[in-house]
Amino acid sequence: MKFLKNDNDIAITAIDETITYREFNTKITLYAEKLKQCGITNQDRILVIGHPDAMIETIAWSYAATLMGASPANASVNQSAEEIDLKSKSASVKAHVWYDGTIKIVSDKSGKAHPQEAFVYYSSNTTVKKDNLYSTEPAFFFYPSDWASGFANEDTIGLMQTYLGQTPLRQLCCMGWEIAYAPHNVATCLLTGGSFHWVKSEKDMPAAQLKWKTNCISTYPISMERMCDVGQFEEPITFVEISGGACTPSLVKKIRSSLNPQWIGNSFGTVAGGLLLSKVIDKCDNPNLIEWMKPWTKSELKVRLDATGLLLFSRRGSEWLDDGDIFELSNEQYRFKTRAHDEHLNFKGGKISTWEIEGYANDLLKTIKGCGDHTYVFPMNGLADCNRHGLIFSGSIEAVRVKQHLSSLISWKQPQRIYRVSDHFWKSEIKVSRGRMSDRLQRLSHLILEEI
Repeated sequence: MKFLKNDNDIAITAIDETITYREFNTKITLYAEKLKQCGITNQDRILVIGHPDAMIETIAWSYAATLMGASPANASVNQSAEEIDLKSKSASVKAHVWYDGTIKIVSDKSGKAHPQEAFVYYSSNTTVKKDNLYSTEPAFFFYPSDWASGFANEDTIGLMQTYLGQTPLRQLCCMGWEIAYAPHNVATCLLTGGSFHWVKSEKDMPAAQLKWKTNCISTYPISMERMCDVGQFEEPITFVEISGGACTPSLVKKIRSSLNPQWIGNSFGTVAGGLLLSKVIDKCDNPNLIEWMKPWTKSELKVRLDATGLLLFSRRGSEWLDDGDIFELSNEQYRFKTRAHDEHLNFKGGKISTWEIEGYANDLLKTIKGCGDHTYVFPMNGLADCNRHGLIFSGSIEAVRVKQHLSSLISWKQPQRIYRVSDHFWKSEIKVSRGRMSDRLQRLSHLILEEI
């Protein structure tokens, strides 16, 4: 928080609202006092539930928590009550704080994992499975002194300012508050004295860019695809950074045609360690180079592959960790290939945990009589021309009712296909492999009772 300026420069815009640094500091100081009055301490985590029509208020409540030492986690009104409840349990939050200032204590537990923990986001990269819930990995805005690297925001700033110069970073964003990139980008901008400009959707970005003339953007491949589909930007964005290591040559061509940037960066980071790999190309470089990344030496993180191609990184001494990502190595450069575990899907550069969705499904379906003991979410792998995830279950309930109960999930978490199978489907093979479930369904199609 000590990095925040206190002047009349614009800090954040959201649709038609604008707030200066001085106004932002006043607001978050007031909100921090309200949190204290409700019993929130610097040992607690809270879940900030944002609204797309009140993004400045959403951001302010998160920073108020950080100001008084609590650790905010992110959620959105676009998520169902069931999802919000699962997030609360998996992160051990003490209170829900809504964008309109409503504060509700939901637990007497203190969930901070480290005294200097400043923020928690939900990731399917390092997912711990317990009681059908997914857990969080803390992403620090400030790292304790015994860590070998800085933080992810510091690495992002360093990468961009290497090319843009020591200038305030100004970014466009349309991601919801439940997506970790949005809070990450806010911090990146404010740490440099820059500005964060939020719009409702990718179709609003060309007009917003013409108005604010931002110099950089950091997002994930799916969002960038949607931005490029809008059409050509009249005002270019100088530095475009794609996170996740899955920027392809075809996407580079789209970005060049639509946004006309000077530089395009492909980066791969870890939840708790910062930037691991990066590749930046300019207008003259071959788009095919973008997939081959080099270690980001300024982060002081060691990187290597194990015998299976799993990317390992070391942040403290000899301790080697991984986020479950497979890479190939050639000429000291790394290219992202896939996830190491079949409970993760790689979809257009996005990483979706099937365990996470399965946790939601089980929680939503467990009260439905006739749903049976077997409910699995699995990669479709092209089955029925689908490449995301499907759900399979046994029991007497109709598949259409299962679909209705899952309709409260946000759209990308809803199964593309739902299969109800007979109990004999499970008896043929005791061990269930989600990665091979689509093959199994084809082999045992005669045991499918319903498919929708």
